[in-house]
Amino acid sequence: MGGIFNLENPFWQAVSKITDFLWLTVLWFLSVVPMMIGYTLLGGTEVLLEVVETQNTVAMLFFIVVSVLLTFLIGPSTTAFFYVGQKIVGDEEGYVTKQYFHSLKQNFKQGSVIWLIMAFFGSMLMFNLYFYRHMEASNVTTVLTVLVLVACVFYILTMQFVFPVLSKFDNTTFNIIKFALLISIRNIGWTLLMVAIFVGVIAAGAFILPVLILAPGIIVGLDSFIIRHVFKPYIATALGEDQEENAEDEAAANDELLQDYEAKTNPMNKPWEKDK
Repeated sequence: MGGIFNLENPFWQAVSKITDFLWLTVLWFLSVVPMMIGYTLLGGTEVLLEVVETQNTVAMLFFIVVSVLLTFLIGPSTTAFFYVGQKIVGDEEGYVTKQYFHSLKQNFKQGSVIWLIMAFFGSMLMFNLYFYRHMEASNVTTVLTVLVLVACVFYILTMQFVFPVLSKFDNTTFNIIKFALLISIRNIGWTLLMVAIFVGVIAAGAFILPVLILAPGIIVGLDSFIIRHVFKPYIATALGEDQEENAEDEAAANDELLQDYEAKTNPMNKPWEKDK
C-alpha cells in the first residue's frame, strides 16, 4: 500500500506530468484569448470564406495581414509552452505557472517577431498556391507551384523547431529561424515524427472534440520528449563552450590578481621614503 501512495511512484509521476500539461494548455489558451476575440470581431471564418469566394486579391491580402497581426501572442505563448514542457519531461522541478510567465516575459518581443515573420510567410505561401491554382495552366505556373510547394516543405520543417529553439537558446531572430531549419533537416526522422504527431492529433480532434481542445498540450507534451533528445548534443556543446570561456576568464582574472599582488609586494615598486 505504501508504494501505491508514494508520490515517487512512476504512476503518480505520470499523473503529475499530465496534470502540468493540462494546466499549461489552459495558460496557453488564456494567452491567446485576445487573438480569438480579435479574429471574431474581424468576422472569423465566414468573412474569410466570403473573401475567398469573391476572389478579391486586395481584400484577401488585407484579411491575411490583419489576421496575422492579431495572432502575435501565439509566438511567445508557444515558446513558453515548450520551455516549461521540456522541464516537465526532464523532471526539472519548479512552479509551472511561474516558469511559463517567466519565459513569456523573457521571449515576448522576439517570440512575437518570429511568429509574425513565420505567419506572414506561411500566409503568402498559401496565397500563392491559391493564386497559381486559379491561373491558366502553363509551364510557368507549374514550375512556380512546384517551387512554392518546396518552400512549404521547408516552412513546415522549420515550424517544428523554431519556438523550441527560441525557448532554449539565445540568439538573433535570423539565427533562431536558420538554426531551426538546419536542426530539422539534420534530424529529419524526428522532425517527420513531430509532423505526424501534429497531423494525427488534429485529425483525431476533428472527430473527437476533447482531443481538439487538449491538442496543444498533447502535441507539446509528446514533442517535448523528442526535442529534449534532439537538443541534448547542442546543449552539451554550448555548456562546454561556456565552461571553456569561464575557465579562460578565471585564468585571466587569476593572472591579473597575481600581477597586482607582485606589484604590491615587490620592494622595487614601492616609493622610497626620504631620509628624515
